[in-house]
Amino acid sequence: MLDPVRTSPEFSIVQVFSGRPPFWWLNSAQRVFNARIKRVEPYRPEPSIIISPQHLDFVRRCWSAHPEDRPSARDASSFVENELRKASSPLPN
Repeated sequence: MLDPVRTSPEFSIVQVFSGRPPFWWLNSAQRVFNARIKRVEPYRPEPSIIISPQHLDFVRRCWSAHPEDRPSARDASSFVENELRKASSPLPN
């Protein structure tokens, strides 16, 4: 069964930028639920995973408790598309 907290769109962006699912360090649904109640971020920095400050700022906006602060689906899609385009562009000489 899929965990709705770990698979919701606002948290899936964590996996897009970090390669890890949200709350990856928690090993039970109850712990994830408790973390959500306490407003723990679904991302935990670790040395082997680097998220740029720009990407982390974006995902934090997605997690905002205030819906008006969150990017629209269109804005989120544009942000991800632009970042993917940058990542696939050849490096300048």
